[in-house]
Amino acid sequence: MHMFKQAVDEFNKVHNSVQELLSQEEKETDTLDWYEPRVMNSNYLTKEVKTWKKEQSAQLKVDPLDSISNISRKTTASTIYSAARLASAEKAALEAKSAALHLHLGHLADAFIQSDLQ
Repeated sequence: MHMFKQAVDEFNKVHNSVQELLSQEEKETDTLDWYEPRVMNSNYLTKEVKTWKKEQSAQLKVDPLDSISNISRKTTASTIYSAARLASAEKAALEAKSAALHLHLGHLADAFIQSDLQ
């Protein structure tokens, strides 16, 4: 993410340099038609990455109260088995969501790169 931010900063510097060479009308057209759409893509990608990172770190946090070992000793084996199956299903759902987010992030990055190439 740090390298991406550096690239965005460099992009902004270059844009400002180009703006100095343009007339007022050209500046407005350039900003509205070319610069702002790319900034919007960059901001969207940054927001998506930050959201994804927060979700990933939240998934990694384990609360001791979530542990199966904290289920009452009086709990029957079938209840423990059910809890383990539920935890396994939740884990699989989170892994699927993580994979989908990775794929989505890849598509966003590709779209951002394509927009820069245009």
